[in-house]
Amino acid sequence: MDGISRKTFLDELAAGGGAIDPHDLGPGLVRALGADDALGVDPADLEAVAGRDGRIQGRAEWGRLYDLMDRAGDGLPAGLHEELRAEVARRREEASRAGVIHLGMRPASVAEADALRSVVPARRGGVHSIQGAAVQDTIRLGGATFTLDTPAGRADFRRAVVGEEGMDPARADALIALLADQPAGARDEAAQLALAFYRTGTGELAASRLVLSGHSWGEGVLDDAGNHLTWDAVGALAGLFPEGAGRIRHLAIAACYNGHAAQIAQFRAMFPNLHSAWMYGDSAPLAESPAAGRDLRDWERRSQGGPGRVDPGHGGLVTWNVVDGMSDRPEPLDVIERRVAGREAVAAPYQAAPPPCPPHDDDLDRYYQSLVELEYHPDLPAERRAAVHGRRMEVLRWRHPELFR
Repeated sequence: MDGISRKTFLDELAAGGGAIDPHDLGPGLVRALGADDALGVDPADLEAVAGRDGRIQGRAEWGRLYDLMDRAGDGLPAGLHEELRAEVARRREEASRAGVIHLGMRPASVAEADALRSVVPARRGGVHSIQGAAVQDTIRLGGATFTLDTPAGRADFRRAVVGEEGMDPARADALIALLADQPAGARDEAAQLALAFYRTGTGELAASRLVLSGHSWGEGVLDDAGNHLTWDAVGALAGLFPEGAGRIRHLAIAACYNGHAAQIAQFRAMFPNLHSAWMYGDSAPLAESPAAGRDLRDWERRSQGGPGRVDPGHGGLVTWNVVDGMSDRPEPLDVIERRVAGREAVAAPYQAAPPPCPPHDDDLDRYYQSLVELEYHPDLPAERRAAVHGRRMEVLRWRHPELFR
């Protein structure tokens, strides 16, 4: 047959930075690739062509793809060529909707959002910044301010999201019930994140990446006063707005003590189309430090280069992506058990007299990190996990008493 020639193929698909991601192919292209047994192309073939960056792009890679699919030397079927063109167009559209939702629990987190704005232009979706309200548990919508800590205030907010945002009344009811269950001090951030997920799902917000920032002990993000937005709350919001959650491809947690395997599974359940996650297994840089902005700009660049490029930029980072899986494998359980036992003595003076202020004790920090590794180790017997968690939280109170007042 007279199929599409190699030159025509390259001139049309490699021009202008055309690219496709073998891990995220549209259904039409998947059907076209599977429709002709003579092609003999499977996902592993496409991944080999894509290389380390996880995307087929550039004239050389598009040429290898053409040669892979044209084993008979007759040129490509016109239908397959059209599906590839459509896929390139889809990816270009997605690149224009690669904005970032940045939720910062701490006032200083605005520095991270500013760092991201310097590298995420409006034409790629920009940065949607969620910050704590000046007055806790209030939110502005449609030019009005609503209180979220009273039933009457939440009822007013419900009417606003139905009227101003066009949200389905039943879903608005579910949102109000979820906000009522949140701890005081975290309702305003939860409500803003809900609206961000909702608007992403409707297409109003052009976002495919999410940053959650604040203090953390591994179960959520906190502000400087200890107000806590938990991962369970984030998951509940994602479940309430699955259209928006389904558009999130890359996640960064700019907070301490996250990134264990069970947590990655938790986030993948929240965001079913997630391609990568970037977290800190131990201490994270403070949001106001230059290192925090530098790390997030690095994450932004890597997430634009394909999921396979989202890997640790330096020590302390833990990543997962659909190409390589987890970057960090836990040490054997007995090694961590011995480490915890060897550091136990540092706790004695704090046990006797808990400090009123953060002690800034490096030995205590290392002991805490060992307890984190032990609690989340996949081989730790379930019956021991609660006891290790209790001890970890006790040490956390010594390290950061200000978060528990």
